[in-house]
Amino acid sequence: MSEWVAARQAELVTARASADNLALALDILARMEMLWDLRYRVMNDPASVDMTAIPLRVIKDLAEARREKESLVERLNALRSIQLAQARRLRDPALSNGVREAMSVRSAAQDMAERHGRELLETCD
Repeated sequence: MSEWVAARQAELVTARASADNLALALDILARMEMLWDLRYRVMNDPASVDMTAIPLRVIKDLAEARREKESLVERLNALRSIQLAQARRLRDPALSNGVREAMSVRSAAQDMAERHGRELLETCD
């Protein structure tokens, strides 16, 4: 039962992380759009833009994007460590079929979380 609870918790964590990743991806895309709009205005109508504020804003946005990316990489690395430990445990021949099945469900949820994290990482890049 404890393995099934852990599997369901992993699915819940994956669902929440996926929703958070989607929200973060939307935020990243909105920032990208804002920066492209700013670039367009600088190139086509520089008088409409406060040129002194642009470098500070861009530097701030880039620093925030780097921090978000580093945080995401750290979370993916931690998830990968968990997955490797679980894969080692799954190779134990003494595991019962029920435990093995529950761990497989948990592993699938973690794989999905990793896949969504990698997609977000691509968005960050």
